Amino acid sequence: MKKVFNNKKIEDTYIPIKIGVFSETDNKVEYLEQGPLSDSILAAMATPVLFRGKIINGEFYRAAFPESSFPVSKAKTEQNSPVLAVNVLKFLKNNFEVREKKDRYALEMSESLERSLDELKKADLVIQPDLQDIDYFDYEKRKTAEFRGKQAIDDIIVKIKALTSN
Repeated sequence: MKKVFNNKKIEDTYIPIKIGVFSETDNKVEYLEQGPLSDSILAAMATPVLFRGKIINGEFYRAAFPESSFPVSKAKTEQNSPVLAVNVLKFLKNNFEVREKKDRYALEMSESLERSLDELKKADLVIQPDLQDIDYFDYEKRKTAEFRGKQAIDDIIVKIKALTSN
């Protein structure tokens, strides 16, 4: 991540970005608008079951899941522009239904999952790469996951341009 973003900061991005994380220090969901981009993204991906969080400016952050995975309502009230969400929760179908009830992670987070899905449905557009055959720990499939993420964007680039051109 640091190779990709070097020392870029959130506030240096071309479009305004808020990265939702959970502060273990303050025990609440926060939205980072400044600070190191790579560490902030890593913290946002640090789902408790899978990865350790990150310390940023003396505070310990991890993924906002299960507390608030997709803060679409918050984004819609704070800005007058379309909200695009990226969903990489592999246990969800494209219609936002849980794919397999046997997925332990999905079962453990079922209540939070329902809240997350309600929020996700409010987004103007959801980018959802096909990651069904890639498990959480399939690190050797990283390039495949990257390609599928790019493919998901390419598949709906016309919609993205239409939403963001106004």
